Amino acid sequence: PTHEVCVCECQGGSMSHRTTLSSFLLALLCSGLVEAAKFTQNDLLRLGDGLTPTCSAQLSTFPKYVLEVHSKPSCIFARLKKSKKDEIAWLALSEFIGSSNTTLPANTDRAAAAAAAHEQARAILKSGVSPVVAHWWYLGPFVIGKHELDGDPTYAAPHFSPAAVAPDASLPSELTGSVTWQQLQSSGPAVTIAPRVDWNDLVSTLGSMPITEHQGTLWAAIAVLQAGPVVVQCQGAGSVYVGTHLLAADQYSRGSFRTAVTLPSGLHQVRIRARVKVCRQSHALLTHAAIRAKGKFHVHSPPHQSGPSRWARYLMW
Repeated sequence: PTHEVCVCECQGGSMSHRTTLSSFLLALLCSGLVEAAKFTQNDLLRLGDGLTPTCSAQLSTFPKYVLEVHSKPSCIFARLKKSKKDEIAWLALSEFIGSSNTTLPANTDRAAAAAAAHEQARAILKSGVSPVVAHWWYLGPFVIGKHELDGDPTYAAPHFSPAAVAPDASLPSELTGSVTWQQLQSSGPAVTIAPRVDWNDLVSTLGSMPITEHQGTLWAAIAVLQAGPVVVQCQGAGSVYVGTHLLAADQYSRGSFRTAVTLPSGLHQVRIRARVKVCRQSHALLTHAAIRAKGKFHVHSPPHQSGPSRWARYLMW
């Protein structure tokens, strides 16, 4: 057969291979020697050099700018320059690079770059799901009725949702005059809401304790690296939105209520309509990937009982 010469350059290293082979083996050898392009962290960050730096370090954690990566893409790169151990930002960057609407430098392998950013997120997030939320944003406080969730202007025209309120927007509040989005930092699963309100003055002026109850919205984003069931536990609230799913939460923080929801891979919003009394209250959110049982069904006793459950005889497995 006719012989040809193939020079295969391995893009992942400096070694080149020059081999004389039969033509029918040519494609096989080249495909085996050429490695996929490898992007380092700095290579990925340089993809944002052409963007106008219009995002501050604080604004870079605003949920809208990672959930909607094209709304302000410079925020993704600003967030990564602040901390390279941010799985939310790496996953957002993967989605941004992989989108056909994103213009990349010439000769950039879009699929390889998106996969490299996704691997950066995977290296940080061993469990595949954000276990806790570090960056929360809170919009409040607003007045609230004794048994209702009312008086929150974000659920009325023209917004109809807190997610539609811009980070620099100012809304009226009877408690403080006006409110804007505030960033709350969490060192663990719990986040504490402590608005700057003179509660003693309000109680002494109005002669009523119900004025110390107020409401607001907690908003954040979580990362899911692989599609599948995710178990959500939210304490201190009646309900929680994860993505578009409305889930039951643990209002009285008993620690025994969890809800499973199936989520696709990617970034998902977490939104809690918080009801708070007096000046501070903690809301805790924990998520983890559900473990699929294989052929086994376990019946556990309620935590407030000792010994086997009195209902166990009615259960068959």
